[in-house]
Amino acid sequence: MRSGCDQAQGNGGPSLMPGSLVILVLAVAVGIYLTYVMLHPECF
Repeated sequence: MRSGCDQAQGNGGPSLMPGSLVILVLAVAVGIYLTYVMLHPECF
């Protein structure tokens, strides 16, 4: 568990946190989903 966190931090760099990257990806996915729902309300 510890080695995995150290490896992820080493690959991503000290400035970019892996957690914030996950939140960013989730935010983009939710934004795209909400946009799709607004454009196609008859499907939901």
